[in-house]
Amino acid sequence: MTQVAKIVCFEWASEWNEKTIDAINHLVSLGYQKFHIQNEDVYTYRPAEYELDKEQLVEMLLKTTDKLDWGMIWATV
Repeated sequence: MTQVAKIVCFEWASEWNEKTIDAINHLVSLGYQKFHIQNEDVYTYRPAEYELDKEQLVEMLLKTTDKLDWGMIWATV
């Protein structure tokens, strides 16, 4: 990804945390500042707010359990 869109979301799973954090860092380098983590993936879901900064999001991800925790990560500028 090289251009900024208003909102992006992508799937995450606890066992992929290292790659997920790399993706978050890339989004931050593009200007994304606000995040939301969704557990599981209901396709009609849209976050009401983006309440997390990068550090809070990474902290939450590091507390997750492999093969148990997964969902979507949302980001906006």
